[in-house]
Amino acid sequence: MILSIENLSKSFGAKQILQEIAFTVEVGEILAILGRNGTGKSTLFEVLFGITKADQALIKLDGSILNSTQGVVAYLPQYAFIPVRMRVRTLIQRSISSSEGQDTVFYAPKISKIENRLVGQLSVGERRYLATLLLGQLPQPFLMLDEPFSMLEPIQMEFIKNYLIRLKPSKGILLADHYYEDVLETADRKLLLQEERLQSISSKLDLVKKGYLPQSRL
Repeated sequence: MILSIENLSKSFGAKQILQEIAFTVEVGEILAILGRNGTGKSTLFEVLFGITKADQALIKLDGSILNSTQGVVAYLPQYAFIPVRMRVRTLIQRSISSSEGQDTVFYAPKISKIENRLVGQLSVGERRYLATLLLGQLPQPFLMLDEPFSMLEPIQMEFIKNYLIRLKPSKGILLADHYYEDVLETADRKLLLQEERLQSISSKLDLVKKGYLPQSRL
């Protein structure tokens, strides 16, 4: 199953944010998008999910045009979206129908310590960790994750990286994050969003050559 994006452009007034963006992501791979703050990564994700309207874009699933991706894409935005007045245990049970999927989340590191707390009592990192775990158990064949590693403890980050790799055979995963070393380690393909366009990269050296990282990071 292949999700393809063609000729996607977005501007806000006179400011061009995204120009002629084109890429594919397919079930069985993790595709990562790197880029500095303000380059348009979150805008790209919002356009793909239908929250923000593109100036132009063509989105296809296995060659057929999609009017909406919300039936095929589960999306982790930067902002909190899970209900804050529900207990973590209840949220897991109501969000995931299969007992196997529930067990995957309940037995993830650190979940046993927070399962009886209200979501609103969790830290920002704990909420993002929980949300990523839940989204991975939803039936949509594609996951789109905006900064899934942000604010996580080291043990949570390692688990999420391995979790995404385990999900990969049944999901196409598109992620954006500033933790470039973890991104390079986890993703099968990497793209850099720079000057409104996407460029393929494969290593830290590429990020230095493109000016994303200083020479001192080598």
